[in-house]
Amino acid sequence: MQAITPAKSTTCLKGLNIFACSWMRLKIEFEKIPVNFEEGMTCIRAIYDEIAPNVISVLNTAVLADGNLTDIYGSAYQPYPETEPGHLIVSFNARAGGADYYVLDTDYVTYAAVYNCVSIGEFKVEYAWILARANSLSPEELTFARNVFIANGVDISTFEPTYQDSKCVYFP
Repeated sequence: MQAITPAKSTTCLKGLNIFACSWMRLKIEFEKIPVNFEEGMTCIRAIYDEIAPNVISVLNTAVLADGNLTDIYGSAYQPYPETEPGHLIVSFNARAGGADYYVLDTDYVTYAAVYNCVSIGEFKVEYAWILARANSLSPEELTFARNVFIANGVDISTFEPTYQDSKCVYFP
């Protein structure tokens, strides 16, 4: 379930200087802070493609608990590409507004550490994902990705793996 915690500070992280190209193409969700909107889902992945300068399409797919496939389409743009290239505003299904996502770090080949935070009064709701290009990361790669969050003050004690294996069915 989604964790809402008392905030030592209600200030959420602001992304590091990482280019949006780190988001391009296929990403497999490897670990995350559990979120309500992904409850019961497995085989979660995302496909990112550039559709305009500083704008990417986002297609998230997953397998539901009943075995059916689900997807959600959206887009993301860099509001400040020159000063905050790792900051993306992500929206799904043409909903108004969007959420601030930050690529905290990536090696552009193996993993990306992605973060979002919403302040609610004296509390904050954190979202964090370790995305990978493949269904597995080496122990060293996973430790490195986790350490990105730790270095940015994110508690990783609630991280859970996302089920991914050779039996996963993906679409499209």
